[in-house]
Amino acid sequence: MELDRIAKLATEMIADINSDEALTLYKHLESGKMLRSKLVLSVVDSDEAYRLCAVIELIQSASLLHDDVIDSSDLRRGKPSLNAQFGNKNAIMLGDILYSRAFFELSHFPKSIAQSLSKSVVELSVGELEDVNLEQSFNEYEEKYLSMIGHKSASLIAASAECAALLKSEVELLDSKNMESSGENARGLEFATNCHIERSEISSMESKKDFSPMAQNDKKLDSSGNMDKDPAEVSLSDFSKETSFCGSQGGGEGSYLKVSERADTTKSVKSIKTRQSCSFFSKETTQNLDSNKDIHKLYYDYGFNLGMAFQIIDDILDITQDSTKLGKPALSDFKSGKTTLPYIYLYHELPKEKQVWLKSLFKQDLNAKDAQELKDLLLDSPLQKAREKALEYGNKALHIASMLNNQKLYAIIQAMIERDF
Repeated sequence: MELDRIAKLATEMIADINSDEALTLYKHLESGKMLRSKLVLSVVDSDEAYRLCAVIELIQSASLLHDDVIDSSDLRRGKPSLNAQFGNKNAIMLGDILYSRAFFELSHFPKSIAQSLSKSVVELSVGELEDVNLEQSFNEYEEKYLSMIGHKSASLIAASAECAALLKSEVELLDSKNMESSGENARGLEFATNCHIERSEISSMESKKDFSPMAQNDKKLDSSGNMDKDPAEVSLSDFSKETSFCGSQGGGEGSYLKVSERADTTKSVKSIKTRQSCSFFSKETTQNLDSNKDIHKLYYDYGFNLGMAFQIIDDILDITQDSTKLGKPALSDFKSGKTTLPYIYLYHELPKEKQVWLKSLFKQDLNAKDAQELKDLLLDSPLQKAREKALEYGNKALHIASMLNNQKLYAIIQAMIERDF
């Protein structure tokens, strides 16, 4: 998995528009975790997969540029944000350029991929609008929060997984046709023409110009861990929980995370260590899935649940970690007007007078006394409930990974849960 190759391709895409200003600004952006690209390459590994990753990274960077302007953020990944360095206008315009170039590149991919990814950008934008509206006052409704992060955060991750599956099917189909016609296991001229040569020709022409949610799986996994047998124990120490990573014999219900009754709620999300290998669905079940024309929908569902868990963990880390790890002050979400899941859970646990107190702190600079009291209250059951919700989505993703028989998808969930920033 060559992540540097993705960054290079994305830079080349921006360089091809022949704007020194845009390229200079783009080079000031800090690279992120590339979760979406890692997800794509865990499903399909080909030249076109890397180009797809570059497109997705351009979209993700564009969304963050606009997000930082909307939130008046001065920091991004611990360093001055682009809007803080070069102003809001430059940040907005660079975001527009990244979106536009991404869609231009996307037009060379199969229609199903272009539609899936472009639809996710619409949902992402809707989520951003929902987020802006929710910031107007303290939000006490869990369903509104979950809807917002489903659009803003999970949709692009879901589409990335789906597009990877669609691309894999396209590559395998063309390889199969080539095997039949020439007896060689090679990439077909048709796919190369549509996805590479045409792009190269158009890029050459450009250089002469001046450019001055698929619904979640209906089957819910029990976050309390009451599933099949043969649990494979896993320690989730800094996730403030003891967690089990379980699988049933011979396939069955797959693997899942289990929250035990023991918990140390003062720790942060960190490590997950497998002490026993997890069982996957049988080979026969996997073959049946492979013949299913809608298998890409399973990948979408996997990505959606992964994205939901990822965002909830981000919200937890904003409370449990310090500014050194986060690259921003702790509890900054609440100050910036984001009522994340732990705050919603806390609100419903407090008596009326304390609810009034909590709302009075919304979007305010907290003094040391209020900040400490707020953090102490959050570190009790509100964070516990938020962790359980993250594990609920994580279990759904693990269940689908079992169905897809893809060990790499397990590793992505593990890395997502064990991160501390």
